[in-house]
Amino acid sequence: MQDGESGRKEQRVEDEHIETLFELERSAEKWEPNSRGVVVEVDGKILLNGNEVLYDGEYDDWYSHPDGVVIRKGHDFYLNGTELL
Repeated sequence: MQDGESGRKEQRVEDEHIETLFELERSAEKWEPNSRGVVVEVDGKILLNGNEVLYDGEYDDWYSHPDGVVIRKGHDFYLNGTELL
């Protein structure tokens, strides 16, 4: 990473300012925007901004939510994998 203090990498593309929020060592299998950044799926884990684990367990699908992530297991939906919705 560059830009020392912030830990954020900045780059210029076609005269537009683009700020990289985080870098992943592997490609994200799925990603969705979130009110606190970006939620990504990497190696079966659901991460916020590439580092905060929101969920690590079995699931059929997931969706971003303002309070974290909604996990779908079969016909049931759980907020952050714990609270049945």
